[in-house]
Amino acid sequence: MSRTENVPERPAAHTALALRAALGIALLSLVLFVVTQAPEVQPGDSAELALVAHELGITHPPGYPLHTFTGKGFAWMFGDPARGTRMLSAVSTAGAVALLCLIAIRLTGSVSAGARAAGVLAVVPAIWSSAVITEIYSVNLFFVALSLLLFLRWAERPVLSRGLAAGAVLGLSLGSGLANLLMLPGFLVLFFGVRPIRWRQGLLTAAMFVASGALIESWNYFRAASYLPLGTQYVPNTLGGLLRYLSGAQFGTTMVQPPGFYLGRLIEHGLHVLASLSWIGIIPAAIGVAVLWGRSRGLVISLGLMFAGNFLYFTGHPWVDYQEMINPSYFLICLFLACGLAWMQQRKRRFWEAAGTAIPIIVTAWLLVVGLFDHPPQSTARPVTSFVTASLERFPPDAVAVCDWYKFAPMVYFQRVHGMRPDVTLVEAIRQPRRYAWGMVDDAWTFAEESAATRPVFVDSIPPVTTPGDAANVSAPAGWFALPMSTP
Repeated sequence: MSRTENVPERPAAHTALALRAALGIALLSLVLFVVTQAPEVQPGDSAELALVAHELGITHPPGYPLHTFTGKGFAWMFGDPARGTRMLSAVSTAGAVALLCLIAIRLTGSVSAGARAAGVLAVVPAIWSSAVITEIYSVNLFFVALSLLLFLRWAERPVLSRGLAAGAVLGLSLGSGLANLLMLPGFLVLFFGVRPIRWRQGLLTAAMFVASGALIESWNYFRAASYLPLGTQYVPNTLGGLLRYLSGAQFGTTMVQPPGFYLGRLIEHGLHVLASLSWIGIIPAAIGVAVLWGRSRGLVISLGLMFAGNFLYFTGHPWVDYQEMINPSYFLICLFLACGLAWMQQRKRRFWEAAGTAIPIIVTAWLLVVGLFDHPPQSTARPVTSFVTASLERFPPDAVAVCDWYKFAPMVYFQRVHGMRPDVTLVEAIRQPRRYAWGMVDDAWTFAEESAATRPVFVDSIPPVTTPGDAANVSAPAGWFALPMSTP
């Protein structure tokens, strides 16, 4: 198998022009993300990720140490963990947009096709949404994209330094998304699709991948000796705890669902992806697959395996935010989109030339308008901050507050980052065991009712086995219920 059967020859596009195009589209994207950025700490995972970056701790399973380390640097630069980690998301996504532009130009030789496909990627709803809040998906997308660029460079010129760099970055990406392991078959096809197979380089690159991945993931184990992650049932301070933690067992990710569940999800998620490209965007992407197949079957197989590993896993994911987890899949679709646009622009017929120009403009414009409704420019409203500060200020001394994850995480954030009301005991409202620095809670509702015998207890929803208190006991802040207190 020759090299040209796997990776197209490097295009003759001027390197400086390609870099300017990538930088330009990245800067435009960054401005868009910053202008529409969330104005405060967000609920749930966002607050937790910002807090963990501030404390250099451990997140919920399966752990995201790469986000923690990079988030710490951005928090230091911007002076606030929430602001810094939001900027990390914006910069990472803009960087991924630039990388898509560079990879597309490398594969097609068309600067305009690469820039237009990168513009589409920037406004895809899932990409834009993760770029304006604190989330791990943007950091993960950047490192997956960088890994792909490095592997393509190695395929063009297989020297050891390029292989080691590619293996190291791919290994580090596991620290922002352990599910990247499912994309490994695609990277292996890309790496070993170059003939003759260079086994020495392959083994050294694999060793670098394993070493960098193990190094970044070892943080979860060693840090757990002195830091308990929030919202965690299995603490990764033992081998068994680490394996359960990395598998995400507490979220039911290892449970097998009925076949109908997966079929329904596949249809639902597929339609969601098509809508995310305004439907017509999938036409040049499909053309791009066919065009690239005719030039390099090995590359299409490689990218297809990456797509399948990412998209199918999260399509069958039992958790609620599965539609936000496939950013690498959107990246690959937009890469095929660039190949299709380049082919359309190279046709001599006016129809194809016009379609190649109009489709990305229509898709980008439509997604931009829709996105501006979903992510309007920053306002002065701070609903999360207002709720948390008002609640913490009104709780009586030594109170217990039991709330769902989306309120629990920002309340802990304000406690630890801003030092607000450390006397209030915060508990996640869930009927599963949860470990806290002060002890173990097997069931939040049982704990709340037992605590009400001696302490004021507040919940954000009425427990199924009790009734809320009244003014005779203690008044509750807005959005909370007070449990009846036992009389001495």
